[in-house]
Amino acid sequence: MAYLLLAAAVLCGVAGTVLVKLSRGFRRWRPALGSLVAYTGATVLLARLLEVLPVGVVYAVWSGVAAVVLLIIDRVFFGERLTWRHALGAGLVVSGIALVHVGGAL
Repeated sequence: MAYLLLAAAVLCGVAGTVLVKLSRGFRRWRPALGSLVAYTGATVLLARLLEVLPVGVVYAVWSGVAAVVLLIIDRVFFGERLTWRHALGAGLVVSGIALVHVGGAL
């Protein structure tokens, strides 16, 4: 159950970040308001998760997965260039998350 909440927290954080981009510096109020709602949801979910999972695992997975997902969204939906350095960095992030997760299970 905790990992489902973590996935939901990641999705809320990603949605909040995309909505901030769509708000154009908070000049468009609907996406700006949506970003506040999404970030609030992420914060509430993270608070619940910290009751049952270690903070290092929660934060590493939440921020790392969100960063990789946002890289993909940026490329697919906003047409940003994805270089080999981006791909390498994303791979290292995923590797780091796996190590943190395995390290927490030992």
